[in-house]
Amino acid sequence: MDLSRPPASKAPGDSARTDGQAANSAVAPRDGRGRDARVSRRRLVQRAAEFLNSHAAEGVRIGDLSRVAGVSERTLRKAFHTVHGVSPKQFDLRERLFGARRALCEVDAARKTVTTIACEFGFFELGRFSRAYKAAFGESPSQTIKTHAVVRGAW
Repeated sequence: MDLSRPPASKAPGDSARTDGQAANSAVAPRDGRGRDARVSRRRLVQRAAEFLNSHAAEGVRIGDLSRVAGVSERTLRKAFHTVHGVSPKQFDLRERLFGARRALCEVDAARKTVTTIACEFGFFELGRFSRAYKAAFGESPSQTIKTHAVVRGAW
């Protein structure tokens, strides 16, 4: 599906909009010359994801993310559901968990702790982090460090 194009138009009179704009006008605003300055949902989500990634330790709120993206919260949620099938918060949690897992797998157990890594990825309630991590990966964060530390020690 090509998300950079507007949806197929309906028959005349079917639309509740009277201003002649596409139904996704928040995603496809018009510039001063009347041309569509389209921002595809994928591009919108990519920009938002980059912002979330660069601010992983800060706990970004959806309202702040939508302001940064320049769209409404509803438009942002719809775009994330269209592109990834999850809400922006679920996407953010999943990405931070995967980032924490990568860090735990690559960590030198003598230099970094689970707590340090969890905090780097914005998890400050360690019990919640541990439960979410175990639900996602089937093992505790400390088990991940132990498993991968043993593998590294064998080399």
